[in-house]
Amino acid sequence: ATPSDSISVPTVVGASVGGFVFFVILAVFGILLARKLLEQAAYRSFLVAFRGAKTGERASKRLAPFGLHSQYAAEEVLGKGAFGCVVKMRSIKGGLPVAVKLMVPERGSTFEERERRQLMREAAVLELMTSSKCEYGVHL
Repeated sequence: ATPSDSISVPTVVGASVGGFVFFVILAVFGILLARKLLEQAAYRSFLVAFRGAKTGERASKRLAPFGLHSQYAAEEVLGKGAFGCVVKMRSIKGGLPVAVKLMVPERGSTFEERERRQLMREAAVLELMTSSKCEYGVHL
């Protein structure tokens, strides 16, 4: 018997299916890796635009974070402080103007407890100002 006589059809089919499955898994991981690299590059670009933003200037397209750039177009930097940056954006679908406050953690990739408390206070004030209980607002 020769070596070619000992290879059966099920063995060839099994090897082909296994090779195909391996190729599909490799392609999926490649696509996920490419997407993650694009997200990281977009975030770095956002950080550069965020740190360089100045009040009253036209906003860079990169100032809309990766998750928002498909929904809103950045137009103008309304204000910049130590804690964040407020940007006038326009809804791509409806064209309505909105103000978006962008915040980046001071250190690392997560907000510290002090920063979280500040965020919660700002959210509470915004809720109060936009609720029906508020009769008038005061510009601070």
